[in-house]
Amino acid sequence: MAIVDSGIEADHPAVGGQVRGGVIVEYDARLETQIRFVEDTELRDMFGHGTACAGIIHSLAPEAELYSVRVLGRDLTGKALQFAGGLRWAIENGMHVVNLSLSTSRQEFFGLFTSWLTRLISRTSSWCQP
Repeated sequence: MAIVDSGIEADHPAVGGQVRGGVIVEYDARLETQIRFVEDTELRDMFGHGTACAGIIHSLAPEAELYSVRVLGRDLTGKALQFAGGLRWAIENGMHVVNLSLSTSRQEFFGLFTSWLTRLISRTSSWCQP
């Protein structure tokens, strides 16, 4: 399960040692895609929100493997392209469940997120079949 947020503190007791890896999605206007993926070797949380989400998920599904997808900084803000990149990373890395805590007031990002979520749903719909 990917937690797209401010990161996850891998050694926090609330996550029960279930963090298996992570990535930092950085914004870089010089790149064609404007984002880059950097392996998160330290597995740190910039604000605490991602760890809180992961802890709640771990309490409900203690065997779930957790992956940190850090798209938010210390002030709990990030660019929409980082969120979309985090969702893309989750899809391309075979995550079965993705937790997103996000909002935007910018209408132009509706299509971007809708396309990635539609891709995720179409890819995973067979997992929900009896």
